Amino acid sequence: MKKEEIRLSDEFFELLKKYRSLIVKTGDKNFDEYVKNFYTKNLSQRKDELRKQIRSLNNKVYLLNNFKNKFFEYEMNVSEQNWSYQTFEEREQNFAIYRFLCKNLNVYARRKNMQKFQREIRECEEELKAIDSLDNYPERKDIISNLFIADSYYEKLEKAFRIYLTENKSSSFAKKYGKNVKSFNRKFFDSHLKEISDLQDGQQITFEF
Repeated sequence: MKKEEIRLSDEFFELLKKYRSLIVKTGDKNFDEYVKNFYTKNLSQRKDELRKQIRSLNNKVYLLNNFKNKFFEYEMNVSEQNWSYQTFEEREQNFAIYRFLCKNLNVYARRKNMQKFQREIRECEEELKAIDSLDNYPERKDIISNLFIADSYYEKLEKAFRIYLTENKSSSFAKKYGKNVKSFNRKFFDSHLKEISDLQDGQQITFEF
C-alpha cells in the first residue's frame, strides 16, 4: 500500500531558519554553557541565589573536611542536656547539620559527596562569571532577548515536528533515531537542527507493505 509522507511545511522551515539564527553561539564556551540557566530569570536575584548556594556548599565541604571534630561537636549540640542553652532556631539548625553528618558516616560516600559539592561550587562560580560578562559585553543582552523569542518559536516548531514524527514512523529520520513523541525533547531537537533542516529536500514518499 502506497502511503504519502506527511510533509513539513515551507512555513516550518522558514521558522526553523529564524530559530537557528536566534540560538547561535557566542564562541564564549562558558557563557554559551550557562546562559540557558539564567536568561529567563531576574539576573540580580539569580546572582543572589548562586552566592547563597555557594556559601551553603562551602559549608558542607567544610563540615566533611573536618568530619570527626564536627560530628562530635554536633552530637553534643543535639543532646537533650544542651537544649536549654539554645534557641528553637539554633536547635533546629544543629539537628539539620547533625542529620547531614549522619548521612555521611561512610568515608567513601563522604568523599563522593565532597567531590559532588566541589563540582557544584565550580558550576555556580562559572554561571556567576557568565552573568557578570554581560557588563563587559552588553551586546550579549540581545542574545538573552533572542532566546526569549526562540522559546516562542520552538513551541510552534515542536508541535509540527511531533506530528511529523508520529505520522512518519517509517521515515529514514525516525528509523535512524528511533524517536517517538514521548522521547522527543528540545535537547534532541537542538542537537539535530541540521538534519531536521535537511528534511526539506528529503524523500517525500514512503512505502508500507
